Amino acid sequence: MTASMIQSRKSEMSATSNIAMGCKLRSMSHDLPPMTSAFATDKEAEAYERWLRGKVRASMQDGRQGIAHDDVMAEVESIIRAAEAGLAANRS
Repeated sequence: MTASMIQSRKSEMSATSNIAMGCKLRSMSHDLPPMTSAFATDKEAEAYERWLRGKVRASMQDGRQGIAHDDVMAEVESIIRAAEAGLAANRS
């Protein structure tokens, strides 16, 4: 991996981290392409940002043990299979 590839990856990881933490997109590096807001007004965007920051903060402060990805995926796949079986039974 070249030095420029490493620096590029670091920038991507930093940007991803900023988004995950609910940081304003405006504060991200100017090297990234501009983004169009999904909100009609700044007030809506600010309300969403407050909500997201609260959710992230609550999640980070949650002392419960996390659930392994494989366990979650197994449960979701079980739910999907049950729903598909139910749909198939209803069509018969």
